[in-house]
Formats: sequence, structure tokens, C-alpha cells
Amino acid sequence: MRNKLMGLAMAAILTNAGINAGCGSTHSAGMCAEGQFPAAKQGDLAATEAAAQAAWSGRKDVAKLREAIGHWKEAVAIDPRKSENYVHLGRAVYFLADGYTRLEMQRAEADSKDDLQESKEEEMVALLEESFLTSEKAIRLQNEDYQSAACNKEPLEDSIATLKKSDLPAVYWYAVALGKYGLATSIVTVLNNKEKIFQMMSRIEKLDPEYFYHASDRYFGGYYTKVPFPSGDLEESRKRFERSLRNSPNYLATRVLFAEMWATRWKDKVEGKKIFDEQLKLVESISADVLPEVEAENLLEKEKAKMLKEKFDESYWED
Repeated sequence: MRNKLMGLAMAAILTNAGINAGCGSTHSAGMCAEGQFPAAKQGDLAATEAAAQAAWSGRKDVAKLREAIGHWKEAVAIDPRKSENYVHLGRAVYFLADGYTRLEMQRAEADSKDDLQESKEEEMVALLEESFLTSEKAIRLQNEDYQSAACNKEPLEDSIATLKKSDLPAVYWYAVALGKYGLATSIVTVLNNKEKIFQMMSRIEKLDPEYFYHASDRYFGGYYTKVPFPSGDLEESRKRFERSLRNSPNYLATRVLFAEMWATRWKDKVEGKKIFDEQLKLVESISADVLPEVEAENLLEKEKAKMLKEKFDESYWED
């Protein structure tokens, strides 16, 4: 699968981003069927949730992250209809996939350890799928109108219009996990889900443009590096990235994405390199704990920035 990741230039479209004719068609029937949720398992829900939150707070250690995932899976089994725990689980699995596992894959690739690289890529894909399926359950559980519209195959814009501000955490983790899953599997999956993810992110922007460190501007910054195809609208992309950074300057993923997805494509290589270097230098200098609630995420972005600098070394910027 290594070549799929490298060959999909559309990676810019679905960044730190449904149920349609692509991968969604394989599971929507199950979500719409009667009795799709298993019987509740015996257990102490409150104690299990507390253990999950405690482990999640220590997610700078991947072992703690895996522990949190295990506890949230147990919580879902104890109460299969509590949507909040599906949201937590979807986010945690996504972080494991796009954070730790992706970095392990990239390190293996840099070291030419092909077997390990392929193994980590397969693990990442499986985790991304688990993340978007889990987050989708949360959306359907907490929004009966969305569930009805999706199961009745109403027009996409009608189902998206049912999403409320309270749904945004589930919608966001669903959209980003599905987007990364598509990029890691096939161009068909990307194209089948592109419009749904676009509309979901537009809905997030409408309901709460500040959500998750101005995520909608971050997403559209990446999106417009390729759309309209094939060259994109880099002026609009830059505007979106810069607005996201202006409003949420300490969320380091935006800086890494701006460097990787915009600066490396800008027509003026001198200016592109200047912005690339500036953004990565800021990622290095900004303390990860400036946003304590995402310190673990910021730490991994610092690692991604180091690898990005190695990938786009001085030879890349030569004319």
C-alpha cells in the first residue's frame, strides 16, 4: 500500500478532515437495521469511563493511549447506546492511527524497512476505518433526524442540514478519519466521499467556525491546494491557512500542514521555502504545552515537522 499513499496527490483535499456509494454502502445497512446494537454487557460504567479519561490524560505515552482505547471499548460494551463514549473512542483511535502509527510508518519508510512500513500502514488503515465507523455510530445515535435521512437515502444536503452544533465532535472525527482512510486505500474511495466530507466541514464552519482550533479553515486550506483540479486555488488555500493560524496560532498541526501542502506547491520557490522554513521553525519553538489540552498532539506534530524537513531538504528547493 506504500505506493497508494505516495501516489495520491489528493492528500491535500482531506486533511486533519460518508455514507454513500463508496465505503459507506458496506455498513450503512447495518446501522439502519433493527437490532444493530448488541445487548449491554454487565459492568461499572462510571468506573470504566473514569479509567478511560485517566489513561487519555496520559496519552503522551502510547501505552496509555491504548489503555484508554481499551477502557472506552469496554464502556461502549456496557452501554451500547451512549453516544458520548463512541465520540471519545473515535477520537482516540484516530489519534493512534494518524499520530503514533503514521509516524512509525514514516520512520520505517525513511529507513527503507519495507516490511515494517507495510505492516504499519496496514495497521493505520484498519484503525482509521475503526475510527470513522465508531464516530458514525455516535452521529446516528444522537441525531435521529440524521439517522432517518441517511437510512431513507434522502439527498445529501438534506441529511447534512440536520446536523446540530452538539453533533460536531462526532461529525469532525468521522470526517477526518474517513478522509484519511480514503487516501490510504483508493482514489475511488476518495472521490466517493469527497463531497460528503466537504459538506460536513462546511456545516462545521457554519455552526462553529472556531471548532477544534478553527478546523474548517485548516481543512479548506488543504482542500484548495488541489481543487479546482488539478492545480487548485493556492491563493484561497493560503487565505484559509493563514486565517486558521491567525485565530489558533498554537495548534501546531496547522503549521505543519501549511508547510507541507501549500509551501511546497507555491509557484515561487523562494517564497515557498521561506514560508516552509518559517512554519517549521515556529513548530520547533512553540512549547507543546501552550495548549495543555492537546499537548500530546502538539508533541507529535513536532516529530512530523522534523521528518518533513528531512523529506523536503535543500535539494528540493533548487531550481
